[in-house]
Amino acid sequence: SQGPLWRSGGERGLYNSTDGGKNWTRILHVNDDTGISDVVMDYENNNVMYASTYQRRRHFGIIVAGGPDGGIFKSIDKGKTWKKLKNGLPGGDLGRIGLAISPQQSNVVYALITAKEKTKGFYRSDDYGETWKKMSDYQVVDSQYYVEIFPDPHQFDKVYSVDMRSYVTEDGGKTFNRIPENKKHVDSHDVLFDPNDPDYIMISCDGGIYESFDKMKTWRFIDNLPIIQLYRVGIDNQKPFYNVYGGT
Repeated sequence: SQGPLWRSGGERGLYNSTDGGKNWTRILHVNDDTGISDVVMDYENNNVMYASTYQRRRHFGIIVAGGPDGGIFKSIDKGKTWKKLKNGLPGGDLGRIGLAISPQQSNVVYALITAKEKTKGFYRSDDYGETWKKMSDYQVVDSQYYVEIFPDPHQFDKVYSVDMRSYVTEDGGKTFNRIPENKKHVDSHDVLFDPNDPDYIMISCDGGIYESFDKMKTWRFIDNLPIIQLYRVGIDNQKPFYNVYGGT
């Protein structure tokens, strides 16, 4: 939970339910100004979890998107206790952080970190988060809107980063290249893979859902969902009937 936008709030933190969502218990809390932006679980050992904290607050005309309480935390007992990871990670004020675990090697953890100019970038750990190495200065356009990363289940060290224009690395974060998005809407937010087909990928964005069957050479828009993102609506108030206009 990130809590209320405009003030501090005691409900910020990471919550767990053991009865299908009927009841919830907070298992990680830093303070009333810091919430949780991402959490991933080790698929080989569900006792191990990683969570990133995000300290933010909106004010009139500005947003404070980061602070000294941002960081990466790890639990080895299903969230009962946590420790803040530091070795190799940037200190000081941190912004939003995206996390992912390699599907091929669970000891490899990736982090896309928003921080000061010289320390922000893409980080990788080879020892379950105990030590980290900065791989590159790669950063998304707007970390308040995008910061998610998605490892490819078919190729080790291949990781997608969704953004206004989306990117992919095939060397563990050393270099990033734009993915082909011809005739696909911008502003992507989620990526899905077919575990049995390395050529298939599905991406959701502000314009809906797109899928590719040929490694992103071409895209098909899934048009059977009644969704649209409207930015502005206007009416002309004519009688006996008025018209409504929407801008997407």
